[in-house]
Amino acid sequence: MNKSKLYLIVIFSLILINFIFLTFFIIQNNSSKERGPRNFIIESLNFDKNQIKKYDLLIKDHRFLVRENKMKLNKTRKLYFDSSSDSISLILSNLYISIEKINKNHINDIFNLCSPIQKKEFHSLIEKNNLFQIKTKK
Repeated sequence: MNKSKLYLIVIFSLILINFIFLTFFIIQNNSSKERGPRNFIIESLNFDKNQIKKYDLLIKDHRFLVRENKMKLNKTRKLYFDSSSDSISLILSNLYISIEKINKNHINDIFNLCSPIQKKEFHSLIEKNNLFQIKTKK
């Protein structure tokens, strides 16, 4: 086998590997909208089109608020570890509390979208499926 054939095999292999990774990446990004409790809640509670529109707006607002607070949290955490003072720990604690309040308000907003029958189902969904538990990375 000469060098040119070896180079062609290596190049073809690298292109094939890149194609596989690219395909996996595209599939992963397309399925990202299915993650999270959104579709599960919509289907389980039988939201109508109007409720879905309102729910999507709630999700958008919730994500914005959480993202904004997490950015503040990360900046404050960096300040905390760079400083010799523990006074920033109170600010950190308040930011964590703020994020939990945002999550609680989001749950309440979803609940307020529901009809009386859906509200009962929503309570049972939370209890049965632990929808709003904290997920830790393994």
